[in-house]
Amino acid sequence: MNRQDLSAAVDAKREDDPYSIFRWSLVSPQHKYLWNILPKNACVTTTLTLREFEGNPYRGGEVWDDEGVLKLRDFGTDEIVEMLTSPEWCRFCFVRNPYDKLFSAYKSKIGDPDGDPWYQRAQSEIREMFDYPKRDGQRVGIVSFRDFVRFVQGGGWPQDGHWCVQVRKLTTELISYDYIGRFETFQRDFKNLLERLGTPPEIVASAEKIHGQSAKICLPAAYDRELADMVYKIYRDDFDAFGYDRDRWMFQ
Repeated sequence: MNRQDLSAAVDAKREDDPYSIFRWSLVSPQHKYLWNILPKNACVTTTLTLREFEGNPYRGGEVWDDEGVLKLRDFGTDEIVEMLTSPEWCRFCFVRNPYDKLFSAYKSKIGDPDGDPWYQRAQSEIREMFDYPKRDGQRVGIVSFRDFVRFVQGGGWPQDGHWCVQVRKLTTELISYDYIGRFETFQRDFKNLLERLGTPPEIVASAEKIHGQSAKICLPAAYDRELADMVYKIYRDDFDAFGYDRDRWMFQ
């Protein structure tokens, strides 16, 4: 794609989906990298480390929307095209086994009825969809993982980065990646990336501390064959693109 066509594609994407890569990204003009953020893929640890690298350490507030955190939405089209095409820039992301990513999203956003108010809306939709019991006129009960999977299967909130199909969120029609790391080998892959970016050794060492982990529950406790088949069909493109084993849920 030539620069003119790429510029038009960037403008169209910004108009059509301003909350995609334009919001879920982290950009450094100083160190010349563009990170496409896929939630639940060690993004808290990555963000905190890169903020240290940028000289803008996290001191409270919003990790991703704090002052000084730059995203693609903060730049004009010509600047974005340069980021997407220049060999001086490093464009990277991290991917994750769909079985593990979806269950992590459930634990973080759906399974906790007192959690993030934004996702309480999704919980209410699921309770209504699957006829949860009513008390005082309201649907109640902790949403089950199976019902959450059925909600996603039925097209519930398909653009949400916590459970969207990863290959769609990677925006490969615009971005040619220089580095794709994996959650399963995150510490090794992130270390390699940081060294590639020229990060000081003390910051590379600090990246070994993992932040934002949800409670550990092994996948065979959450899945059976029927549920795993449902998830495999939803995320078939991710399994194919990243080479994840269809039976991986059995062996965590």
